[in-house]
Amino acid sequence: VTAVAVAAVAAAATVGTDPASSQDPTPKRTRSVVLHAQSSHTPVLIRRVIIPLFKIPFVAPASAALLILWAVANVVFTSHLQPPIEAFTFFADEHMVQKGINLNREGFAAGAAQSYNT
Repeated sequence: VTAVAVAAVAAAATVGTDPASSQDPTPKRTRSVVLHAQSSHTPVLIRRVIIPLFKIPFVAPASAALLILWAVANVVFTSHLQPPIEAFTFFADEHMVQKGINLNREGFAAGAAQSYNT
């Protein structure tokens, strides 16, 4: 009974595989991604530098660790941000645009009723 079960499992495992995949240990999905990434539409930098670089075993974990450290540094520096003490003004108080803004806020059209000469 055990030999029959092992043979059934082995037969089920080989169903749907083609003979070419027995020579290439790369799964079909990975092969298609690699072939697509190496097509002529992929930029040369990615095709000739980045893809071969990530075939080196330690590059992917090192890249992940570097990105995690970068994210931690961003969180640390972001936590040190504080709101500005005073509102930002693009122009100095004596600039003509700032005088126009102040005139619109406090001048005739926007002034209080007490500031009108009636």
